[in-house]
Amino acid sequence: MSNNHLKIADIFKFKMKDRTVLLNNDRFTVFLIDPIEADILDLGNRIEDLACLAAVQKRYGNDNVRSAFDRLEKMGVIAYDGKKALSVKETGASETPCSNTLCLSVTDHCNMRCRYCRNGDGPFGLPPVHMSKNTARKAIDFFLEESGSRENSFIYFNGGEPSLNFDVVELCIDYGKDRFHAAGKKLTFCFVTNGFNLTRSLIDSLAEKGVILLVGIDGLPEIHNCFRQAMDGSGTHKAVYRTIRQARDNKLSKLAAITVLTQESVDIVGAVNHIRSLGIDNVVLKPVIELYREEAGIGKNLEKCGDAMVEMSMALLDRILSRSTTPEKYFINENIVETYIALIWKKTRGLIPLGSRSGRCAAGLGELGITAGGDIYPCVFFSGLPEYKLGSLSSGFDRHKLLSFNAEAEPDRKTDCQSCWARYICLGGCLRDAVSYSGSLVEPNKHKCGFNKLIAKISLYIYAVITERDPSLFEFFIPPKEFHLDRLFQKLNTNVYDQ
Repeated sequence: MSNNHLKIADIFKFKMKDRTVLLNNDRFTVFLIDPIEADILDLGNRIEDLACLAAVQKRYGNDNVRSAFDRLEKMGVIAYDGKKALSVKETGASETPCSNTLCLSVTDHCNMRCRYCRNGDGPFGLPPVHMSKNTARKAIDFFLEESGSRENSFIYFNGGEPSLNFDVVELCIDYGKDRFHAAGKKLTFCFVTNGFNLTRSLIDSLAEKGVILLVGIDGLPEIHNCFRQAMDGSGTHKAVYRTIRQARDNKLSKLAAITVLTQESVDIVGAVNHIRSLGIDNVVLKPVIELYREEAGIGKNLEKCGDAMVEMSMALLDRILSRSTTPEKYFINENIVETYIALIWKKTRGLIPLGSRSGRCAAGLGELGITAGGDIYPCVFFSGLPEYKLGSLSSGFDRHKLLSFNAEAEPDRKTDCQSCWARYICLGGCLRDAVSYSGSLVEPNKHKCGFNKLIAKISLYIYAVITERDPSLFEFFIPPKEFHLDRLFQKLNTNVYDQ
């Protein structure tokens, strides 16, 4: 074995649950490796140092070291001079796709005052307004046109508190279903609510229309009441629980909880278990988006949630490996671990380019936001920032400005991310967070880097274990059509090569 002129790929490795995970960013491949392989890679630029190699050979034996080098070469992790084993996958940005998600702020009014919310006194201090029925119809027509060839689209009703303008919500549902059905498309509605004193008739209407109900509840009463308060400063947990009980008794088929993660969300396991005890199995964990609320610094130190995130994710992995859960949870898939796993799956298969926009924050790509007044933004969280306004339903949609927004938000422009091992997974995080933190789309919110890297590690570990144990289990993270097409073509390619 010649150990001259060896090159090591752009790699990152870490240990989790007594296994070592290796990420090769040159090829974007993921492996579980043995201790001997990890020790060889630890040599780094000393991999040609005879004394260092001798120490490894003494520890493991000459034949084992030779075999480990061979395995690393086959992985594309090391290459001998003159070989092209380390070639980088093609990168590049895809064109701006058609939108398949619209966040519709049907009102700026709210009956609560949450510590991390942008709508304390109206959006950014502007007078709160209700969306009119005329504006709502225009929004549906606009979204249908922008959805292009997309077969499946989603509308999220939010605000403010959308239950305060429920007549417009019902109009959007009925009008939207008719318009999209006539175009041969499927439209799914999600009602994002604080759950504060929702009426039974409202819940009955949502159930009858097949709407997904997303209720905001931050886990245990003491944490929830700290952040989600009524206008008089009192806690709202009891009222929200009443809504959840009514929705559950109504047998609302699609019920989920949104839990906002802050630096005080240390006991995530307790929070999730509490929510599940209320009858909600689908819990969406969302890191808080900082919108000029300096009072609490609530986006900092999210990595304090780390142990709990690992514990919950390992429990999820155990359920998947034992097939004690089912993929039917797909009605909402916004948990960041699941999102990262799906992205890793697609990139390792070359289904999307390595440096593609795909997988980055959806603002301006698959998602658009419309305010109660009819203004259009890359997402609703940009509302109130005129430099990111993309026109309005009355004056027209500025497509050129959208293209400029997406060009500025390109992952390759984020200089702080270029040397980060997680750059092809995290892709810089939430764009609205970046603007709040740095005033720019190109500098990410560093407060959340540690948290995002932890989630990336968890996702890589789960991906590697499933790849080793049973790749068919990726059906828990990948939309059925996409997953089964990939399996079909893998079998086809195998048969072709075997002939």
